[in-house]
Amino acid sequence: YRGDTFSVPEIAAALSVRHLVEGSVRRSGSMVRITAQLIDSETDAHLWSETYDRPLTAENLFGIQSEIATAIVTALGSKLGTKQPASVKIDAGTAELDTYETFLRASELFRRRSGENLPDTIAMFEKVVEDDPGFARAWAGLAYAYRVAPGWGVAGDRDWDSLASEAADRATSIDERLAVPFVVRSSLSSSANRWDDALEQAAAAIEREPSNPDGWYIRGQTHLNLGYFENARRDFEQCLLLEPEYEICRRFLAFSRLYAGHTDEALQLFELGMSRNQDSYSSIFAPVYVARGNHAAALLLMSHSYGSEGGWQLEPDYRFLTEPGYSVEQYRADLRRRYAMEFPGEVPPDFLGLSGLPEPAAGAVNNDNTPLILLWSPYWPGMQRSELREATLATRDRWFRAAGLYDYWRKHEIPPQCRPAGKDGFRCD
Repeated sequence: YRGDTFSVPEIAAALSVRHLVEGSVRRSGSMVRITAQLIDSETDAHLWSETYDRPLTAENLFGIQSEIATAIVTALGSKLGTKQPASVKIDAGTAELDTYETFLRASELFRRRSGENLPDTIAMFEKVVEDDPGFARAWAGLAYAYRVAPGWGVAGDRDWDSLASEAADRATSIDERLAVPFVVRSSLSSSANRWDDALEQAAAAIEREPSNPDGWYIRGQTHLNLGYFENARRDFEQCLLLEPEYEICRRFLAFSRLYAGHTDEALQLFELGMSRNQDSYSSIFAPVYVARGNHAAALLLMSHSYGSEGGWQLEPDYRFLTEPGYSVEQYRADLRRRYAMEFPGEVPPDFLGLSGLPEPAAGAVNNDNTPLILLWSPYWPGMQRSELREATLATRDRWFRAAGLYDYWRKHEIPPQCRPAGKDGFRCD
């Protein structure tokens, strides 16, 4: 809530607590001033406050944190009558002040990751582990940044998955208590359709650091891909409970509610995320706005999502979503024509666009989890047009089979929206 204008009662209500610890850290040259105060949100009374002035050096940075954290929790125990630990030990993982500050900046940037800032985030993490190869949390952060790089369109011909796996292993070899390396392994297993291992690795992350939102996020994402929308909802809500501004969790919570049929709630979550600059997979919601009759919102969202590179297909896509009389044949012809105008001399691919789904390719059926996120949407245009619905469902089922979902369901349980169909298949609403 730093920088926000919410009152103390509003923040306490949002966090479902009565008491808040509020404070600040100010640095001036070689000195640091840390203030802390305990506030009763119901009465706005300041139950306790203290100011700490300390010289700040590489040698005493982490000792200061341990000392002041211990003082604060001791005061909380005294004022609130709760049992507190005798002391708090801050394990930063490095003894280098500049290295630690770079790590903190990289970690904050990664929380707000985008295609624009992720290359800088990776470079910062790489600088940290170069300066201190024994910094386990920095290796873990680097592993996670490597893992999500291709999904955010980071340029380069690096083998991101191998780099992510190696960095995760390096982190665990230094400190096996960390959750993030297991988050990375869970994500890699999910993309390879190793669903049991993906959930086991996510559980290992949560077991090691239950207060780390990343473990809940990655398990929720796996549950969402598998079609267990209620399980996904619980995981994403826990993620947001631990870190209310973890906007990628809010976006995936919106998906879990949308796919479970709670469209109003999903739109509220989606719009809140958009207002906070979270735009991952935003185009999935364009058909939702069309179904609600808000064509202007759909057009603006599509324009934002496509950007300049995909602008050539904006008009045909928009017409296909909003004009029932715009035939599939005309739509595909317009896509090819506009492609030829945008890329003269190139041979247009065999476009399906929004009018169908491509066939799953062996070995790449769940790269970056994108296909399954798209396939579960009941608002996919091919589901909405009666002439395309059965063919779209059949292709979607082939994706589910290729991604190993059928095998997983037979081994465990069928999602509530699915039922057995045919000899060895399923039919999902």
